[in-house]
Amino acid sequence: MKKQLATSLLALSISTQVWAGQDNPCADLSDIQKMADCITFLQTKIQKQAAQIEALQKRFNRYEIVEGSFTWHEAKADAEKRGGHLATITSEAEWLIIKNIFGDALNQYRIWLGATDEETEGEWRWVTGEAWDYTRWVGGEPNNSGKKEHYLHILIDLDGQWNDLLVSDPFTKAYLLEK
Repeated sequence: MKKQLATSLLALSISTQVWAGQDNPCADLSDIQKMADCITFLQTKIQKQAAQIEALQKRFNRYEIVEGSFTWHEAKADAEKRGGHLATITSEAEWLIIKNIFGDALNQYRIWLGATDEETEGEWRWVTGEAWDYTRWVGGEPNNSGKKEHYLHILIDLDGQWNDLLVSDPFTKAYLLEK
């Protein structure tokens, strides 16, 4: 599904470049009527693209910040009860979408994500089984402090960088749900 989003966004980008092709009344702006035709043409194109973007957002806007005092395991179970899972961020493109959706809300408190190395220390795995190819670790992390940090969360005010954490943390007040 994430690859479909990237492909769709690429198609939108390419379509904007094609506006300058044939049948574009904006190629000749020598009089008022041609300028008016160009404006109408561009308005139509923009409306079509806005509709395409809105459809993509509805299709791929499947993230929600769920507030509450959860351990990582409680957050995982709650996400599954809601028909989703703890979010997996598997690419920079996906991170940018999440950042664009939530903005400053991501900096309000620590937020659980759907990865752990509880089975084998240092072998991080997404709860969905997706490939572990992308990370946003803050410098020096993961460090498994006290040999008990096995759960992924987003740090406060560090542009969405990650840290490993204990299963229970009084400052982690939400999780990111992905459906």
